[in-house]
Amino acid sequence: MNTFPEGSITYSVESELLNIRLLSICPPEAQRPYFQEGFLVGSFPAYRMQRRPNLDIGVRLIAKFELNSLNFWEKNFHAIPVDALFPEGDKLQDICLELKSEYGL
Repeated sequence: MNTFPEGSITYSVESELLNIRLLSICPPEAQRPYFQEGFLVGSFPAYRMQRRPNLDIGVRLIAKFELNSLNFWEKNFHAIPVDALFPEGDKLQDICLELKSEYGL
């Protein structure tokens, strides 16, 4: 399986895994992908997971890292400012809050 993204959308036929670069699909109002790389990863098509549960991306996790923020940031590597991550008047935050309310999340 190819583990490296090869552009905006990468699909592995062998593992039936879809990897989409968030910066490529988010609207311009979504500022966070410009500051912090992110990916949407999942099995495709989704109906195949019902027949083959081993395709569930949740059971394929091989590592999880927890970074100690006190020791992580240094003089040459600064944290992204909170106002850049969560800008005032963020239209996407409004959309997410509306969806959260609508679906009771």
